[in-house]
Amino acid sequence: MGRRIIRIDGKYYDMGTPNVSFLQVANDLQTLGVEHWYFLLEIKDVSLINVNPHAVDKDGHSTNTKEEVERINTECRFNPWYYLREVARIPAPGRPTGIPYAANRGNIAQAWCILKGIDSWLCLTRQKGKTKSALCIQGWAYSYGTSNTKFIFINKDGENAKINLQDFADQIDILPEYMQFKYVLDEDGKVIKGRNSATKMRHPITKNEIVVTSKAPNPSEAAKKGRGLSAAILHFDEVEFTPFIDVIVGNSVSTFEESAKRSREAGGMAARIFTSTPGDPDTDEGRRGEELLEGTREWKDKMYDWSVEEINEYLYANQKQGIAYIEYSYLQIGLTRAWFKQTAQKIGNDIIVRREILLQRLRGSSNSPYPREDIDHIIAAEAKPIRTVLLQKYYDLVIYEELNRNVPYIVGIDCSTGTVSDSNAMTILNPYTVRPAATFECSYVGETVFEKIIMELVKDYIPRAVLCIERNHVGDSIIDHLLHTPYAGRLYFDKYKEIAEENMKALETRESILKANAKMKTYYGVYTKDKSRDAMFKILANRIRDYQEDFVAHSIIRDIAKLVMKNGKIQAASGAHDDAIMSYNIAMYIRFYGNNLPCFGFDPADLAILDNENQNQGIERAFTFDRSSLPEEVQEFIDVEAKRKDEMSYEERYIQDVTASQARDMKLTRRGLLHNNVYENTPERMDDQFIPEEIDRMDSDFFDEMNHEDEFSLF
Repeated sequence: MGRRIIRIDGKYYDMGTPNVSFLQVANDLQTLGVEHWYFLLEIKDVSLINVNPHAVDKDGHSTNTKEEVERINTECRFNPWYYLREVARIPAPGRPTGIPYAANRGNIAQAWCILKGIDSWLCLTRQKGKTKSALCIQGWAYSYGTSNTKFIFINKDGENAKINLQDFADQIDILPEYMQFKYVLDEDGKVIKGRNSATKMRHPITKNEIVVTSKAPNPSEAAKKGRGLSAAILHFDEVEFTPFIDVIVGNSVSTFEESAKRSREAGGMAARIFTSTPGDPDTDEGRRGEELLEGTREWKDKMYDWSVEEINEYLYANQKQGIAYIEYSYLQIGLTRAWFKQTAQKIGNDIIVRREILLQRLRGSSNSPYPREDIDHIIAAEAKPIRTVLLQKYYDLVIYEELNRNVPYIVGIDCSTGTVSDSNAMTILNPYTVRPAATFECSYVGETVFEKIIMELVKDYIPRAVLCIERNHVGDSIIDHLLHTPYAGRLYFDKYKEIAEENMKALETRESILKANAKMKTYYGVYTKDKSRDAMFKILANRIRDYQEDFVAHSIIRDIAKLVMKNGKIQAASGAHDDAIMSYNIAMYIRFYGNNLPCFGFDPADLAILDNENQNQGIERAFTFDRSSLPEEVQEFIDVEAKRKDEMSYEERYIQDVTASQARDMKLTRRGLLHNNVYENTPERMDDQFIPEEIDRMDSDFFDEMNHEDEFSLF
């Protein structure tokens, strides 16, 4: 027993449970660095480790002693992990006693959230137990975890809600008889039975009650149904297929919160439970489900080590809805590529496979300006982020490749007002691979916090960033503020800013200086209107046509799939947003037409000297630009931008001017017209190497000007 049971902080854990799926999840969590990886192996009564709760004789009657039954029920009362691990069973064809609860990272995360009173949304590969697992933990709550509590099952229609209730009842019926609690004797010896029907169940001991709801045929009925969900435990199943789900959930908040408060005050449980496979965002149900999904925050394995207060602070930050979104791929829950291949062949439908097995929310409007097959390829190439880090404690930076502090990432920044109507979004573009290295988007972050997020991003992750901020009223303010910080040098500006500065030096009055300063700010940032916007979308069209595997990021791909052509203009579909794709467009526009990138440490011309091996790895590929479909005025705009890009950069012009100035000083010193100790002690053979030929041929007009001959000559 000593080798099977371990003790940590005064609690015992079963390291030899026959349910090996729990050992596998514990091992996975330990490998991932979760400090409290062992929580799901807890055992309070160690005398039970060799007791089989399901032991029966040949007639199917339990062989457990009365003492063992009492111990098992006591353990279940205080230890839900024992119930899931050793007791819970899932009915299965040909298996009279069912099959054990199969733990995976997804259903364990949701069970943990439910036990902590944290709202959660579980998305797993179809037929891998997301709904049955949610019913199992509710089975524990129904019989042991709470009392006088109402549960409500909501599904896409009333019939499916009834099926969930029947599945729940079947899970109870397959338990050992002494755990089914079909009836109880009162003090007078009278038998009190539980009340079960197709739409309701009531526990005779805990007085818990489960009811189901019917389908909402319209928004008005959905609102009424939502306001009627007065229960401490709500289970929304098939969320992304339920009509008017956003209306139902939105109208249920106040009634749920009141019920949850009363339950918790009485020592009971409360939680909202969401389970669903991905829907079709091009349907009304799918769109509403996805809008609801936007209010969730990503579950992270490290949250097992957080306090409930820290988790709620994270889930509700940024005006989110307090729901942890839990999603794991088939590989992350222990399935193999061979399983995927075999399953996909049996299904035989690419759309079903991608939605229900690969968990892709497939998009693509019939009004899309891009071919559906291209969008499908882009969606299929979406990458999973390698990790997510928090900026300013609560805001997600989604990272798709390891960030290199030496790379001058081009950061496209689309600015909003920090309201629910749109998002502040950033695309961190690797200028060498021309792929997003990381993304950020948030619809609730205000201007001041967004500035802090940008500064933290640069300071801690990408100190050589090129910050390309959209020029609008919010972007103007952010640019103005950042110009007065140590990060001013990372703000992208047009190289003609320097020319403008030179021309403005003659301005002398205070008013003129203020006007000049205001004028200078207009050279910072990126305009996204009219011709520049058209050019950005032409770049996007070329990338969609030729580089479908390079979009990588979820938010960018999501926005691409929601673009439509309306009144001759590409824009987001009704109810959708384009902030992520615009931040990408800004970054790409500067990548290909930025005329001052060498000043920030990136020169596209340098790519020509990369060795062939790096080029073959995708460091850079030729960018072919189809100009044929561009309006004439936009073609002219592109020609101007390309010409400006090829002209001398500020850095090059500065070096040339300094060299010329030094050369003139050296020449004047040699002719005795200027006194300079350094140049006077420099051998002629050395300074000749640095004097440009055109300076060496300076004519007498220059010296006349230096001696003011025009002004003082008497002749």
